[in-house]
Amino acid sequence: MNTNITPFKFENHSVRVIVDDNGEPLFVGKDLCVALGYIRPSDAMQLHCKGAAIYRPLQTAGGMQDMNILLVAGKGGGETPPPLQ
Repeated sequence: MNTNITPFKFENHSVRVIVDDNGEPLFVGKDLCVALGYIRPSDAMQLHCKGAAIYRPLQTAGGMQDMNILLVAGKGGGETPPPLQ
């Protein structure tokens, strides 16, 4: 999996995106929830994203962090992506 973060703009909100080995976009959950207007992103992900969220280590300005990544609905057959190599 390519762990390079690509910025994506959604209605003036920055959403970090990485691309899996199949070329499918994976979204940083917190960014997506904030862009959609949720006040508590972690609560929103627990309530609405069961089975669609995984943790991946990503390099951020604050160092390497485990980030909640959201899979795109209808992509990848609902399978969990393979571990990073």
